[in-house]
Amino acid sequence: MAQRRFDPARPVKQTVHTVIARPADPHCPSRYLTLMIYPDVEQMRAGAHAYNQRRGQVSDDGNWDALGVTQSSPLGERYDRRTRSWVDCTGRHIGVVRLARGWLTPEVLAHEATHAALHVERMHQWAQAHTAGLEMPDAVEITDDNEEPFAAVAGQLANILARTVHELVVDGWCEEPGYRFVGQS
Repeated sequence: MAQRRFDPARPVKQTVHTVIARPADPHCPSRYLTLMIYPDVEQMRAGAHAYNQRRGQVSDDGNWDALGVTQSSPLGERYDRRTRSWVDCTGRHIGVVRLARGWLTPEVLAHEATHAALHVERMHQWAQAHTAGLEMPDAVEITDDNEEPFAAVAGQLANILARTVHELVVDGWCEEPGYRFVGQS
């Protein structure tokens, strides 16, 4: 594979297509996410804030202290005139995971992978509720029945994030991530 060269002053954007929550379940197809890695935390926060504004979400003041951000894609439904019912039309895009150089640590990668995995589970529960004609629960429920699939997705996502960071280190775009933890300087 040819070496990629990244501009250290610009964000890196990758689309990842390999997230499969439950291969045997038709309500949980393969999913993909967009991964953005920024040169610094300030650019990452500005990118997340601009994305929220473009989506028309209630604006925040942009002064949050996030070291990584996962912005979930919306869930969707449409009315099917043939069946006279609301049907799920949620896409396969999980959302955007935003990370920043200097904070590509195991703690931040696992944290954002967990947010994305929770949204995959939310998408699955949304599709199941629609199929059964039930109300969508207010919160994602992790039970004995779905704990292992949830953990598998979180592991896949953490692996994807770690593998991408490794590629960027090899390409010289960023330094080897240290093992500093949130709260350390």
